[in-house]
Amino acid sequence: MTAVVSFNTRFLYSFFFEPDIEKQKEALINASFGKHQVWELGKPKDFYKQEFLEEATDFIFTEGQYFILNHVLNDQWLNELEVTLNGKPLFKAKASPHDKIELFLSPQGIGVLSIPLQADNVSDFDAIKRFNYQLSQAPYKTPSLSLPHNEKNPNPIPDKNSELIARLGKAGGKWTLVELRNYLLQPLQSFGLKTAVREQFSVYSVLRFKEMDLSNPKVDLSNPEKQAELRPLLAGLAHLEESKHAGSIDVEQKLLNTHHWCAVGTLAAVHFVADQGEDVAFNNQRVPIVFDKYFIVYLTALMQRLVLRHILMQANRCPHSNKNHSAKDLQALHDLLLTFMIKGYFTEISSREVINQYYILMRKALRIEEAFNTLQRALHDIDAKQSIIDAQQSAKERESPKTKHFYAKQN
Repeated sequence: MTAVVSFNTRFLYSFFFEPDIEKQKEALINASFGKHQVWELGKPKDFYKQEFLEEATDFIFTEGQYFILNHVLNDQWLNELEVTLNGKPLFKAKASPHDKIELFLSPQGIGVLSIPLQADNVSDFDAIKRFNYQLSQAPYKTPSLSLPHNEKNPNPIPDKNSELIARLGKAGGKWTLVELRNYLLQPLQSFGLKTAVREQFSVYSVLRFKEMDLSNPKVDLSNPEKQAELRPLLAGLAHLEESKHAGSIDVEQKLLNTHHWCAVGTLAAVHFVADQGEDVAFNNQRVPIVFDKYFIVYLTALMQRLVLRHILMQANRCPHSNKNHSAKDLQALHDLLLTFMIKGYFTEISSREVINQYYILMRKALRIEEAFNTLQRALHDIDAKQSIIDAQQSAKERESPKTKHFYAKQN
């Protein structure tokens, strides 16, 4: 029997904004919670850059556009949380010591907020799926988070209807991930902040497994019987949008090695990693590597999808208007796509083959090439329509009495 040793998830919120690097940096740095600065300019972890090509790193980590939550607030807000829904206890969770809430911004007006949580003592497969599904939901379904309130604590439990700042991080106070998200992104509201896809969080999860049979502690994820045992959970986590997913095997997935199996859906990426045996030192390193290094691969593909969607949304406004669009407007769309092709549309992102294999899987699952081709066709059609409009306008001008009179006078 295979058991879950650890279960870590990043809850991700994608958004668009009007980029202004210096003003946004100032707004984020100046945000405060009590006596603490909320956001700090971050230094990327070693795993975030290790073995990645320079251009891929530059795409994610633009100078002055990567922020981490103040470590005091991170520890205060994400430590020993109780997760409840309608007053019913569901789980216990926390952020592992080396994980912080992060904010990734790009010059293209794309942002991703990452909130990391580690579920405690969640071994039941159905409970694991519920953890991701319920915490990722929109406000009307999402569970509450709270810090335990000891009966010896002299401070009263904050009123549930009080302002978030009176509840957040206070013993007994309840808040939701959506409330936390909105508070953290408040400094960007004046920059046209809007949801990129939907209000729901997407997720990135890593589960570590071990074999309960001590006589054979090695877990081989290439074993057909082991895959049959774990595949329903893999598919269920990848199909985040379905609360009671039946476990269809129709999901983009890849066995990267005998101890690493991954899958990805529209709203979720999931990794299963397994111990190689009891006395292998790398067992404890595998989760941090996959949770950080492979996350950057997923984030790269996710931001590629968001950039393309953002440009397409701008292009989509052009064909539905009878107004003549200036050559400057159309050229701006082409410039956006060209910049993305040069700085963000990579065929590979790492010096390691396995990382590139995972990148290919992410691009396929998130339909990056299809989105790119759709955008190219849209721009081509807009250009063609504008050419027709320009030709008709020229013909009209030639046939106008004023123009005819001008040419008659010339002759």
